[in-house]
Amino acid sequence: MFTDDGCGQDSTCFNLDMGRNSPHLLYMAIRLYVWQHLCIAINQANSIIRLALNDKVKKYINEDKLIDADTENGTNLTITQVFPKFSSIPVNQPRINHLSDLRLYNQEISEEDMNHYINNCSGDLQNSAQPVLTLDSDLLQVKGSAQLTNISEEQVCASVQPMSIFFNRRHNFKKAQDWCSQLGGSLPLPESHETNTFFYNQALKSRRGCDDYSILYWLDAVNNASGDFYKMTDGKPLKWINLWSWGRNNFEILCLVIDNRRFNKGSDEWRLTSCRRPSCGVLCSFDYSPWLKLQGKCDSFTLDTYVIMSTDVNNNIQFFNRVYRLSLVNNTWTMMEENQQFPMAEITSEMDTPLGRHYWRVWQSGCSQDKMLLVLSACGAKEYTCNDGTCININKRCNLILECPDHSDEEHCEKVLLPHNYYPRLPPPSTVQRPFQLGLTLSISSVRKFCPTTFTVVIDTNLIFWWSDSRLTYRNLQTSYYDNTVPNMSQVWHPKVNIKDGYYGAVDLTHHSRNIHILRDSRPFMIFEKSSEDNEYPGDWNRLQMDQKQIISFRCHLNLHMYPFDTQRCSIIISVQDLHVGVEELLEV
Repeated sequence: MFTDDGCGQDSTCFNLDMGRNSPHLLYMAIRLYVWQHLCIAINQANSIIRLALNDKVKKYINEDKLIDADTENGTNLTITQVFPKFSSIPVNQPRINHLSDLRLYNQEISEEDMNHYINNCSGDLQNSAQPVLTLDSDLLQVKGSAQLTNISEEQVCASVQPMSIFFNRRHNFKKAQDWCSQLGGSLPLPESHETNTFFYNQALKSRRGCDDYSILYWLDAVNNASGDFYKMTDGKPLKWINLWSWGRNNFEILCLVIDNRRFNKGSDEWRLTSCRRPSCGVLCSFDYSPWLKLQGKCDSFTLDTYVIMSTDVNNNIQFFNRVYRLSLVNNTWTMMEENQQFPMAEITSEMDTPLGRHYWRVWQSGCSQDKMLLVLSACGAKEYTCNDGTCININKRCNLILECPDHSDEEHCEKVLLPHNYYPRLPPPSTVQRPFQLGLTLSISSVRKFCPTTFTVVIDTNLIFWWSDSRLTYRNLQTSYYDNTVPNMSQVWHPKVNIKDGYYGAVDLTHHSRNIHILRDSRPFMIFEKSSEDNEYPGDWNRLQMDQKQIISFRCHLNLHMYPFDTQRCSIIISVQDLHVGVEELLEV
């Protein structure tokens, strides 16, 4: 088994099965619906595999023997795609639809030869080695549902333009860059007139509402005060520049854009402008079709899958896998299930994409509600999706600081999830083997008054209780327990405190404050099938803490025969209602 950080949950990879019990997973992301140029070189003696896919070459090494030399029936070489975990697509479902050229050599191919073959698309290797098997060989037979068709070499070898999608989002340069990055792409940077015209035409098909904006879309390049042009993502100088005009640089850094006003005149030349200005839209370029998670829950129906984001022949954005397809029809986004005539969900909106969190009208068995919250997101496992699709760190969810551009990270921030049969007047359940434990500390911050004539003492105290309640579940807990306040104390069980003096006499209490906080003592639940991005924490592993500040005025019964050469003991008695000795324990610290 080979692993590589270059391919994760959000990309499509190759699975190379060479006939052994466990296949070798060679992870390289691919792009759908274009010709892939692939070379595989296997050195059995050194256990080395070189994989060249389009313009990328990777080397894989394994200490184990790759292929059994004494295999009687030879070796099967099967290439399939590996899809993201928990998607609706079968993990090893074969997806190679067309094969235009096949050459098998009985010698190892060098990396130089592999690059030569891929870059030239066709032709023999540089070392003049001859293949022992090709598609024209009589040893190959067409079986199953495969069909033979003719295709020109020009079609197979045609240069593939980058996949690009235009989003009607009004962003400055930094936000546009972040938006493309979280989708797995980048801002475009053409390196030729051909590519520049391609991006230009993509925006021409999709832009709308741009009349009031001078910037159409951003390019991944800036110009500093010294007049140098460089690529923003890696800092390298530009290979090709299509600048229309040059003016004085009044800013420390200027960004390159496609000018919307010259765009309307049919010009695709570049212009410099301030990076802080908003553009009409964001054009993102992708090396491969990005994967997005699709999540939602309604009653017994749970949706937790991945979909591909792509464009159709008319440049319309669509999302799909082998079960679901999301597409825009007459300003209405619909979600269709495979082989079904009617949509299972739809949302009417002016949005260019349904990325983010939105309520959809649903017609789905197992869902009694009219609307269902669906999350369509490119965010990672440790990120939260804002309503507009922006990604933030999951730990910034409900931290009392506005992180999302639309402030949605501070919405629905209830910390406590109550079961339907929860009764707050009953203490947490106990067993003989594991009694309910209630911790207690009492601190005295000051002595306000001591009167030896009336034997009265007035003190400022802070009484702290903590306990666990296995009936509860908590959500989006922060490290600081001050950020995990339970807003409504009456919704959860908490100790009802009685305070008496040392002779069980009444005391006077003046409450300053009383709050309940949740202590984050554990990591969140590990949930493999999630319909929500919120982190949840079990109640029996994370404690509740009640801080009760009050002024206590009570009387001490003092013996003053030896005053002032004496030591006196003065006490108060603290008890908790509804706790029974033997089933619960009161822990004093």
